[in-house]
Amino acid sequence: MKFFLISIFFISIYCNSIYCNINQKKEKIRGVNLGGWLVLEPWIRPSLFEQFSPKDKIVDEYTFTKFLGYEEAEKQLNDHWSSWVTEHDIKKLASYGLNCLRIPVGYWTFEKKPSEPFVMGGFKYLLEAVRWAKKYGLKVIIDLHGAPGSQNGFDNSGRYGPIKWQTDDNIQRTLNVIKNITLTFNHPEFRNTVTSIGVLNEPAAVIKNQFNKYFKDAYNLIREINSDILILYDDTFFISGGGDDSIKFLESSKFKRVVLDTHIYNAFTCDFVSLSIDDQFSVVCSNETNIASTSKTLRRFVGEWSLATTDCTKWLLIGSNGSRCNYPNGTCQFEDDYLNWTPEYKSYLKQYASAQMNAYEAGIGWTFWNFKTENSAHWNFILGVEQGWIPITTEQRTYDCT
Repeated sequence: MKFFLISIFFISIYCNSIYCNINQKKEKIRGVNLGGWLVLEPWIRPSLFEQFSPKDKIVDEYTFTKFLGYEEAEKQLNDHWSSWVTEHDIKKLASYGLNCLRIPVGYWTFEKKPSEPFVMGGFKYLLEAVRWAKKYGLKVIIDLHGAPGSQNGFDNSGRYGPIKWQTDDNIQRTLNVIKNITLTFNHPEFRNTVTSIGVLNEPAAVIKNQFNKYFKDAYNLIREINSDILILYDDTFFISGGGDDSIKFLESSKFKRVVLDTHIYNAFTCDFVSLSIDDQFSVVCSNETNIASTSKTLRRFVGEWSLATTDCTKWLLIGSNGSRCNYPNGTCQFEDDYLNWTPEYKSYLKQYASAQMNAYEAGIGWTFWNFKTENSAHWNFILGVEQGWIPITTEQRTYDCT
């Protein structure tokens, strides 16, 4: 009996992972991102930004809060935080058979300087969402999307513009936030729900060496608190000329319970939409081959992907209402007019979704970007399920690279 109880204890520790189910079999991550919530992105929730004039140049959460002032920004953000992600949403996502939520957060969810206009207050909503996830049996990845100074210069870091994360002060502040995240979710209430931490989303390639040092420091800091939680290394902007180096870095550093997080967006390849359907699926299948090959020695995870094949979505590209690509006439008008999509096009989307899901499960799984959007149908998981072009079981998938 004593041996049995000890065995159960160690099994429970081992299964405190995002890819382990009750039968000790490795379960693929199938989830969504709760994007546009605790880090604003204008293209996800344009109604928040339509109150401004183009001349105001409000393009991210930093300029949103600075322009409105703290009191008004706090009011609008509390309305947004309480309505954009609800218990009903989490329950619905769980009913689809998903098992994971990736929640992007900004550093200002945990701390900020008085000189920074960001509004604090999202923390209690984050805890509420994690409790809902626990209630409905979902695991959670907490992903640091916005770091002090901005790690990539995009709106999804909280501040569009120059990359100023590289300073010693900003890196140390980021490590302090990672420590805060780890301590918060190491609490027994959350420990079996929050099973992974992404230490920095989409760091720009120009700071790769600094990021590698930062990753080591973040890894050591987390491991002093929690020896079990998965730690995600984001190589998104290292793919071109850097993907192999990222893999070698992780393999040579002898890290334990580390995952390589890759984001795959065909929407930002201008000629993808012009390829034949067979050639489009060949691109997806080549990703499957690559992920399967790497996964022999390193866990691979696709933390972001979508069904978009163009970058037409309004405000997806900062400073522009449309695309940077020279698409055929009518392409962008068609992009999000889903009420007029033909059955044939919806069938194509279901194949495209199926192919990507299968491809990314050559690794440990995926989280779709995004759980919902206001206007952008190709990026809206809930809409895709409701309209039938996103399969929710493996039996419903209509395309397999093999």
